[in-house]
Amino acid sequence: FLVASPARQRAMKEEQLGPLFEMVCFGLSMISACFLIVFLFGITTPAKALMEWFPHRHEISLFSQIGLGLSLLSLVLLTGVMPLWSFVRRHSTPWVFAQGFKIFARTMMWVGITSAVIATPISLAMEKQTREVLDKLLRNEPIYYLLK
Repeated sequence: FLVASPARQRAMKEEQLGPLFEMVCFGLSMISACFLIVFLFGITTPAKALMEWFPHRHEISLFSQIGLGLSLLSLVLLTGVMPLWSFVRRHSTPWVFAQGFKIFARTMMWVGITSAVIATPISLAMEKQTREVLDKLLRNEPIYYLLK
C-alpha cells in the first residue's frame, strides 16, 4: 500500500485531511478498541472463573477470541482506507498513513485512559462484594480443588 501513490501529488500539504477522514479513522479505531477490550476482558482469570455460571459459556468465551480477530479486521479496514484517501486528496501515501495512524493512536490512548478511569471504581466495588467468598476460598484452597 505504501508504494502506490498518485501520479501528481500536491506540493503543499494540508494540515487536515477533512472531517470525513477523521471520522472514518476515529470510528474504525473505536471499533477496534471496543473489540480489543472485549478480548482482554475475556482472557482474564476472573472472567474465566465467572464463565462457569453462564449457561452458554462456550459461545461467550469464543466471542472473546473472535474479538481479537474483529479488532485486527477493523485495523485492516483502516489500512485499506488510507491509500484510497491518498489518491483522492493527491497526497503521498506514507504521509496519509502517518496521519491516519496518528488519529488511531490518539483514539486508542483516550479509550485506554477512559476505560482505566471507569473500570477502577467498578473493580474496587466488585472486589468489596466478593472479598468474603474469595477469602474463604483462599483459606480452604486444597479442599476447594479436591472437591471439584
